[in-house]
Amino acid sequence: MKSINYGILLMIFIMLILACDDIIDPIHVESGMDVQMEKMSDACNAKIKDGDASRQILANELYTYLLKRIGRDDKEYKFSKRYPNYYGGAYITEEGRLVILLKNGIGRDTIGKILRNDKIVDYKDCKYSYQELLDFMHYLDEQIELLPPNIQKNLKMYYIDDRNNRIVVGLVNDDASLIDELRSSVIDFPAVVYVKVHMMLDSGPMPNPIDMTGDMDLKPGGFISRKIGESTYGSMAFRARFVNDTSTVGMVTAGHLLSDSAFYHSYYIGIAYPKQVAGSMDAAFVEVDENPRPSLQRIAFHPLNIMEFDMSMINPPDTLVVTLSTDVIVPGVGTIINKRGYRTGRTTGVVLSTCYSGVLTISQSNTIHVHDMMAATYYSDFGDSGGIVYTYYSLTGVRATVGVHSASYCDSVNNRHISVFSKADNILNVFGLERY
Repeated sequence: MKSINYGILLMIFIMLILACDDIIDPIHVESGMDVQMEKMSDACNAKIKDGDASRQILANELYTYLLKRIGRDDKEYKFSKRYPNYYGGAYITEEGRLVILLKNGIGRDTIGKILRNDKIVDYKDCKYSYQELLDFMHYLDEQIELLPPNIQKNLKMYYIDDRNNRIVVGLVNDDASLIDELRSSVIDFPAVVYVKVHMMLDSGPMPNPIDMTGDMDLKPGGFISRKIGESTYGSMAFRARFVNDTSTVGMVTAGHLLSDSAFYHSYYIGIAYPKQVAGSMDAAFVEVDENPRPSLQRIAFHPLNIMEFDMSMINPPDTLVVTLSTDVIVPGVGTIINKRGYRTGRTTGVVLSTCYSGVLTISQSNTIHVHDMMAATYYSDFGDSGGIVYTYYSLTGVRATVGVHSASYCDSVNNRHISVFSKADNILNVFGLERY
């Protein structure tokens, strides 16, 4: 995984903030195909609609560095790393401060020595260690298949809420008697809170067919479907290639969208392999077929890093090119991120959790269990599955690759949208791919 070195940006960051008090766009969650953009002349009058995480660059660098230093590798453990008992989790504020939770207030001196410069760090006491929360997530992952059928159907998701030092469990039916049954059978842990949710996989009804000749670009956020005449469609996330075979290129999307091949409307793109719809991801790699099949394809496809958006919605027309970086990151809770899907275009939210588990209902007879995914508050709808999730830093112009959108929930208790996505880092590592 590539990392971005932002240490030298501190002085630039301070100077720009002093010179421009409106450099950061506020968080704005949108629905619909609102992708209108205006030309960016410099950092101070940037009007690109992407949610901007520039204020959070340094906090994310400290967060990543801290986890590398305090995390202990454990290949036998489901989450691959274990954390010290004093560490309770962390999150990043909109203003760019890193808030580190400490169990019973212990560990501040230790973390201070690791980070050295912690002027943007705040410490907060908490009751549970992050390792305790991880262990309970692991326990739930192991127990979910053993639960009674009525509970399995009702329990749809659970994730670590770093900000509040707890685990959130999402239920279709939050009836008090059912919650009591859950507590008595498996979820007897005081750090758990319950919310009522409604889940949807974001694959949408097929739009009108199109007729094409010549070459065609495949872009992050662009259209993809399972087969000719298929009634649903989704989106593409990012281009990639095999580490051990750089000549084999393609696009990554959501695994639940595809069977054994992928199409652009009625035009064959290539096979969907490898594919995984379980465990730590919902993803597939679509290899671009270099040998066109006359019966299926009469155009050549070219994977790009240029984002998909509707030029007809630009008024006046603009030549602005929005490019996805090959940098891959796992941003901390609270980081402003963006999703670009074929149905709703670009929407913005914040990271809710870096440790999400849940049950995805592929069909009435097919459900899968996933873990080690992420959750966020950006809006999504049917047709956005497989879309790209990314961060945007106006200070550097970088749109870093974060993940692949999978599904969404409506949280009726907190009146918000919860979207779920696979970590790009997990996909690349498991499939043996790299960004380019």
